[in-house]
Amino acid sequence: MYKRQDWFWAYNYPNNVAHECDPTGGSMPCDFLETPYLQLPVFPTPFYEVLAAFALFGILWVLRKKIKPAGALFGLYMILAGTERFFIEKIRVNSTYNLLGFHPTQAEIISVFMFVGGIILWIYAAKKHEKMKLAI
Repeated sequence: MYKRQDWFWAYNYPNNVAHECDPTGGSMPCDFLETPYLQLPVFPTPFYEVLAAFALFGILWVLRKKIKPAGALFGLYMILAGTERFFIEKIRVNSTYNLLGFHPTQAEIISVFMFVGGIILWIYAAKKHEKMKLAI
């Protein structure tokens, strides 16, 4: 069974907002009023996201004065945040969609759009910066 000291690897979310006690989506019989927590603990992804967000902040803070093109830093943020979110979603228990034979979650789809948008913004900002340098 779940132990208190295992919270870094597995957490059972007592009194969770979704009022669920089965993270697998219904394969285990459960009653939330009887057991107001997840019967099978899951990864504490909000904690992992906080750690990743602090790391992302550190990277962006170090690079803030080195990246010159306007909008490029935001593009880098979109690339890094999209990547972080995509990989966090791999260990999160969420409903999935059937999309061309793939089964992504909604957040995985959004993170792919963020990643691609960040690359487009990065390229656009670099081209605009080069054009400005040539004009001067």
